[in-house]
Amino acid sequence: MASTASYEHVLYRYPSVQEWLTLLDNLGRAPATLDAYGRGLAHYLLHCEASGLEAESITFEQVTLYIRRLLSGQENVVANSTLHQRLTAIRLWYDHLVFQGRCAQNPVPRGQHGRLCQIPGHSGFVRGLVPRLIKLPDIPTDEQWRYFLSIAARSSIRDRLMLSLAYCGALRRAELVALRIEDLDLAHRLSSVRAETTKGRRSRVVCYSPDIAPTCFNFGASAWARESSTVRLSRCYVQRPVSR
Repeated sequence: MASTASYEHVLYRYPSVQEWLTLLDNLGRAPATLDAYGRGLAHYLLHCEASGLEAESITFEQVTLYIRRLLSGQENVVANSTLHQRLTAIRLWYDHLVFQGRCAQNPVPRGQHGRLCQIPGHSGFVRGLVPRLIKLPDIPTDEQWRYFLSIAARSSIRDRLMLSLAYCGALRRAELVALRIEDLDLAHRLSSVRAETTKGRRSRVVCYSPDIAPTCFNFGASAWARESSTVRLSRCYVQRPVSR
């Protein structure tokens, strides 16, 4: 409903949403997170406008009507992960309205773990409103892997090193592009992943294979000769999504 070019115009009509996103920005939330929350809320707010509903005084029953339109088998179906992301944004926005005294109760109940944790008034939704689907990952075929590695073999030493470190350390994209030369322990074949670059805000140390040690050493030596030890391995912007 809300396209890439128009969703900001939808949020402009709701000062409370802009205020909430500004607060999250002040607290250091990633630009990609703010963008995802903004898009999810814009979609929800457009639904409220089309249905003649007042978004800031909506009821739980009216929220379920929005959810039903996005479930499997409906015309406007979305992926399970997308639906959960939108519900998270909607729930957190209502938390802000409750905190500010603009809303008496959050109409989107929060799932909780444990038999003793019950949601007042919605004890039947302890596990959340929508089941979370856990699917097997898409694994490339042997032919696809060979094609991918043939391209990597012709790439620069920096790209080959980043691919190897990502594979050996199971690094997320944000962790990989934020690696610095100083994070590499060449003597012990270790790389340190800093807490500020991880999703869970927990630092860790991972090892890499002896096979890529020469590549790592050669790149490190050339980088130290040209630049300071704080240079990042990647030239990519850390917060930029992969698709952009």
